[in-house]
Amino acid sequence: MIAVWNTYPDDAYITFRIARNFADTGHWQYNLGRQTGNAATSPLWVLLCAGAIAAHLNVTAFAVVATVVCLTASAVFLSEVFRRNGHVRAGLCAGVLVAGSAILAVDHGLEIPLVLALTAGSLWAVDRERFGSAGVMLGLVVIARADMLIYSVLLVFGLFLVQRRMPWRILTGAVGVFAAYAVFAQTVIGSIIPDTLTAKIDQGRSGYWGTHPYLLEIPKLYRIAPFGNGGWLDGAWFLATAVLAIIGLISGWRDTALRRLVVLLVALAFFYVVAYGVVLNVPNYAWYYGVPAFCGLVLAGIGIDTVMPRVGYYGLLTGAVAVALVIVPLTQMPATPDRGLSYTMAMDWLNAHSSPTQSVASLEIGKIGWESPNRRIIDYLGLLSNRAAAKVAADDMLWWASAYQPDYWLVEKPPLNQDKPMLEAPWFARVFREVWADREVVLYHRVAPVPAHR
Repeated sequence: MIAVWNTYPDDAYITFRIARNFADTGHWQYNLGRQTGNAATSPLWVLLCAGAIAAHLNVTAFAVVATVVCLTASAVFLSEVFRRNGHVRAGLCAGVLVAGSAILAVDHGLEIPLVLALTAGSLWAVDRERFGSAGVMLGLVVIARADMLIYSVLLVFGLFLVQRRMPWRILTGAVGVFAAYAVFAQTVIGSIIPDTLTAKIDQGRSGYWGTHPYLLEIPKLYRIAPFGNGGWLDGAWFLATAVLAIIGLISGWRDTALRRLVVLLVALAFFYVVAYGVVLNVPNYAWYYGVPAFCGLVLAGIGIDTVMPRVGYYGLLTGAVAVALVIVPLTQMPATPDRGLSYTMAMDWLNAHSSPTQSVASLEIGKIGWESPNRRIIDYLGLLSNRAAAKVAADDMLWWASAYQPDYWLVEKPPLNQDKPMLEAPWFARVFREVWADREVVLYHRVAPVPAHR
């Protein structure tokens, strides 16, 4: 918990702001009083955060505690599944890797830990033949992240092949839960499916996030965890984990008690990566690696269990290496990024020197929106507007300035490629004036109308 405290991804604050607005007003909106796209990727996580706010809890602290609880619950469920199938040590190893892995903890504040807890919980429920409970968890996990429909379909199909009949109790529970959510979503939110995936697909088409499929961006994978610098330690960590996962895959396939679980994990990781990395080709945001990483870590746990009895007196060394795979990366997790602190200071200045009715635009809208609850936040990457998402896909990064006429604009230093067209526009110097800056960001104030964009 200490390792992840106060290191929230910017997107987590998007969830927090929507949750706060819903808890305070009953409106599922990012900008209160303005109809925008549904920027909440995980409706279930928003509802849980809104419940925490309604209970007068600190939602950022709640998110960290929830991350720890969900990853721990994942470990407990996994350990119990392995124990019931005669592999106590493999379950303990897999549980420790999942509960303590920095590559999963990096997604705290987001819905990934909740998704993994529901996934592991459904495996436990199926193993104990509590099919009604498993169905409820499958319905909830799809509400937590729509892409987990892949997992739900794989699990139901696997049970159909094993049982030679349709698992109606699971289907009834899953469909019942999702149907209740669908009625709520259509009534309260206005849509059942969030708009965030459309935005991410259009971002991928733009080329600003790179031209390769996200699954090939190994250097980015190094940077998100566990040591965060893409150096030799990250390479050694991933190599060791990958080798153990391959050993676990082979060993699990040979063991009839584990074969079905191994097949399910491999199929989930495969279809998840193919869906995002080949079919949709979204940018390589950290959370897209959460589910495949979970599958890999469970297989690595089986791998550790396979290796330990075969190394004799070196078994203790093997165990020490396994512990190092967890503990060392966690100690290297960074504190709150400087840019996050800069966002806070910039918004403190803006709140003190401008009217709350004045708008501010930024590439990242999470933290700035959280720090200024009633201010209109302009998102030009498409999370709040399908029109904006389409413009991003068309490589048009100037239209939004004339369309929205933002009062202020917050830009990273050095500027990202997405912001360079605006900064290099011939009219920029006479329309915007710098009013605040530090090492990480610069805040501009619009002093004249933005010319019409052609």
